[in-house]
Amino acid sequence: MKNTFSLFLLVALAYGQTAYGQTANVQKSLATATLNQISGDLTFGSGKTLTMQSGSTLYAQSLTATGTNNNITLTPSGTGGVLFPDGSASSPAIAFVAAGGPLGLYRTGNSINFSSTGTRVFYVSTQGITVNGSDSLGSASSPLIAISAAGTTGFFQTAAGSIGISNVGILTLTLDSSQNATFAGTAITLASAAAKAGLRIPHGAAPTTPTDGDMWSTNSGLFIRIYGVTKTVTLT
Repeated sequence: MKNTFSLFLLVALAYGQTAYGQTANVQKSLATATLNQISGDLTFGSGKTLTMQSGSTLYAQSLTATGTNNNITLTPSGTGGVLFPDGSASSPAIAFVAAGGPLGLYRTGNSINFSSTGTRVFYVSTQGITVNGSDSLGSASSPLIAISAAGTTGFFQTAAGSIGISNVGILTLTLDSSQNATFAGTAITLASAAAKAGLRIPHGAAPTTPTDGDMWSTNSGLFIRIYGVTKTVTLT
């Protein structure tokens, strides 16, 4: 093996290591400051160490710690770091073992993406956290943010600027961009008690174009719009 650079691979392997397609279990002096000669898998036995000099780069298909309860620990020195490629949804840079498909983290631009079975499910960027990278609106039966084990209760986007809340797969409440709240069922308030009433309509001004069913109060009284006519609730 060539010895043009002083890079030493300190390996005392219990189960062997591939370097140049050979099995190594002693200290080796490799040819360049970039370990691109190591083309196979690196397998470390219990308590074994790989030491690399400053400025060196390791390329390997996999790093495997054999034995029981053994870990692979990457510890950069000084101001160095552990660098990963960008990756993709189908091939994340940091991947976890998953029977259903790729699961892990990857990078696009200034975003860190989280993928499951090859699909981006949410990402973190300078704009905050965005759920579901495919920009799906979700649905009542499959909300984007689920808060139940069954995944049918949570929050989703009913339309642009509108948020829906579903319960067991059924739309319960919609909040739109005009600050309207629409209940799919009956709106039931708490029963009035000595501490407070169950419903409060603060005094304000009458709407310019009231809609049938509107109710409001002013300093002059309580009003209801019924079939195109504004009615005043008579106080007794």
